[in-house]
Amino acid sequence: MKRILSLLLLLAGLLSIEAATYKILRLNHTLIFINGKIAKVGDTFSDNSVIRWTIDKQAMQVMDMDSKKRYLMVARPSEKKELTALEILTRTNHLSTHAPGDDVEPFDKLEMSIAPAYDLFDHITIPTDITVNDTHYFRATYDYGDTRITKRLKYENGSIIIDKSLFQVDDKQLEPRDITLGIDYVIRTPANAVFIKNNIQITVVPENLE
Repeated sequence: MKRILSLLLLLAGLLSIEAATYKILRLNHTLIFINGKIAKVGDTFSDNSVIRWTIDKQAMQVMDMDSKKRYLMVARPSEKKELTALEILTRTNHLSTHAPGDDVEPFDKLEMSIAPAYDLFDHITIPTDITVNDTHYFRATYDYGDTRITKRLKYENGSIIIDKSLFQVDDKQLEPRDITLGIDYVIRTPANAVFIKNNIQITVVPENLE
């Protein structure tokens, strides 16, 4: 019995050591609770911490203190309002995409790495090895009401960038809304485009819900 208890204590200790720690970088609402206390920018918490949302689309942008990677945690309408940090992060769509092997063709590799859905808070970054320049670029297509909109996507430091400039069309700023996106790759002219992926769900998360 003592041996079993010792093993359980050892296991608990190992789990606590391996638990990641996150720091809050941004919040879009004041009434988000972590372990029963109101969350504030600069607070830290672990995988085991309990997050309690109070309304849909509340969001926290956090950074893993060890890896320095940034993640977005969002309250979704179809889910419980109280979850552990680990539950929220592991069910996030863009964390669950499978990693393609090195022998996959560039276009197939990109298609496999794009998640079926993303939460758009400030921006989405999609790494790619495909060349981008003045005549070779990525574009997005989506429906906004009765209008089909096609927009050249930003590209920075080896990554496709999707942000809310997606809704800037003909010098007009459209109200950001949830959309379904298609992405293709233009080679010299729009008529020569390579299909990349369709039906990508983009959920717009407000930067301020107050």
